[in-house]
Amino acid sequence: MLGERLKELRFKKKRITQVALSEALGVSQQTIGNWETNKAEPKLEMLKVIADYFEVTTDYLLGRDDEENEFALSEEQAKFLFYFDELDTANKQKVFGYMEGLIYEERNLRKIKSSTSKIFLNHPKLRMRG
Repeated sequence: MLGERLKELRFKKKRITQVALSEALGVSQQTIGNWETNKAEPKLEMLKVIADYFEVTTDYLLGRDDEENEFALSEEQAKFLFYFDELDTANKQKVFGYMEGLIYEERNLRKIKSSTSKIFLNHPKLRMRG
């Protein structure tokens, strides 16, 4: 399963050759070929490096999970959760309220921009002349 997943990720996700992948991982092209044909398997540490490179879980690489990155978080998301967990319940509620307010403002701003663009584009006197 690892070989199939590795080859699939290399072709579909990164669109790179075995040589390019070998250079990115610091191994030989022959090693990549052996992994893809299931003649050899990467060591645990290398498996983690491969998963990070393709932004998938090690379980996905090993065929234990069909979701590429079900639980993968960006660095920004992980940082947010780290700080959020430090808050007490009352402050967590404040954060939720603040986020909801920001989202509401952004959605309304997008609506205003969208409707303004439509008015400009559809108004005969406001159209730009070429």
